Amino acid sequence: MCIRDRLPIDRLHNPQDFGEKLFAKLRKSTDRWEVRMTMLAVAGRLMGRHRLIIPNFYTYVNRYLHPGQRDIARVLAALVESCHELVPSEELTATVRALIDNFASERNTEKAICLGLNTIRELAAKNPTILDEFTVNYLADLRLYRERNVASAAKSLVNLYRDIRPQLLAKKHRGMPGETISDDIVYGQLKVVDKIDGIELLEEATGIAGIMSERVLTDQDFRKLKYLRMKAKEAEQPQEDWEDVEGGEDNEDGDEDGDEDGDMEDLEELGEIEELEEIEEEDQENEEDGDDNADQDKNRRKGNVSEPKPRKRIKLDEEEMEEMLGSEESEDENPHGWVDPEEIGKFKLKRSQMRGQIAATKAKQKEERKARYLDKLQKKGSGLTNEEKKRLKPISMVRPKLQRDSRHKQSRAKVKSIKRQLGHFKNGKLVNSLKRRKV
Repeated sequence: MCIRDRLPIDRLHNPQDFGEKLFAKLRKSTDRWEVRMTMLAVAGRLMGRHRLIIPNFYTYVNRYLHPGQRDIARVLAALVESCHELVPSEELTATVRALIDNFASERNTEKAICLGLNTIRELAAKNPTILDEFTVNYLADLRLYRERNVASAAKSLVNLYRDIRPQLLAKKHRGMPGETISDDIVYGQLKVVDKIDGIELLEEATGIAGIMSERVLTDQDFRKLKYLRMKAKEAEQPQEDWEDVEGGEDNEDGDEDGDEDGDMEDLEELGEIEELEEIEEEDQENEEDGDDNADQDKNRRKGNVSEPKPRKRIKLDEEEMEEMLGSEESEDENPHGWVDPEEIGKFKLKRSQMRGQIAATKAKQKEERKARYLDKLQKKGSGLTNEEKKRLKPISMVRPKLQRDSRHKQSRAKVKSIKRQLGHFKNGKLVNSLKRRKV
């Protein structure tokens, strides 16, 4: 077992009691927002990890479900992590309604709609029973929204329900019409797995029958299994062979169609109508046989007729496997299923918005560089202003320059005061100015 699998959250003795005490402390807490946000994240992760149901948790979270909330992406991530398949749909009804009203509605901004749709999609992936048919189709209609971020978020929700609960989708949202629909999901129903999916591919590639009973599968075996699944999926995809049709053949067919009337007149004159009728009857019989074959093909596609198809054996290529799967470190980026707030708040900006954001970032970086440069100069003891340098110089060095500056300032001040007095005299305000000077 890897060290990252030995998490403290999995080693708790009584997680239900700990979660209830933590949530009770959170409700009464008057600490800073960062502390309460951390407590909320821990409580949500604890519920999802141990499949806990804490009363009034979702009612407490609903008060923070509005777009203007501080750290709204972290709040939604904690909400998603707290959800699991054992949570009753009645517990999340008010939460889903709040997400639709406050986020996933057309009166909100595009970013808020994306937040709501991404959150609902993550909740539905963990508990598909939280949405009913009307809600699913209402959210699916947002795939025609004018903003591409909203449309892509709605399409991802539709694709999710095509896989898990296609019964709730309208016919226009289901996709391929020939696909079979499985039974609906029931609350509390667990899927029991008795073998690893695709283990027969690994047995064929390695030549070991019953490999699960022979030895314990290693990480390299699972990498091989993943590679074989990908190759089998590629082999199952239909490949259409296109044939080039020359233009001369089309013209010849057109000429033949144009001469059909003349041929009919010749047949009538020769008395061969009876033979033509017999040929048409034979064509009708062939068409009926062809319709029967088409019906059999349709039933076979639906799964009503079982016809085994030979499957080609997939060879294991080590070099190709390394190229497709990459290194060991990048295989499991999120082994525990934690929710990243950045993924929920993912929103691609427009070009104009990106330009403004880039300009603001550059201005901020420029200010930071300037501040670092000034701090560096001050630490070195250099970069002083002229006034500061004057204070540090001896008075004998500074006195002549100060005297020249004072004489220059005095002459400039005299000329300026004379001009001001003349201006006041012209405007009749000289007396008032003199009074102000005396005061």
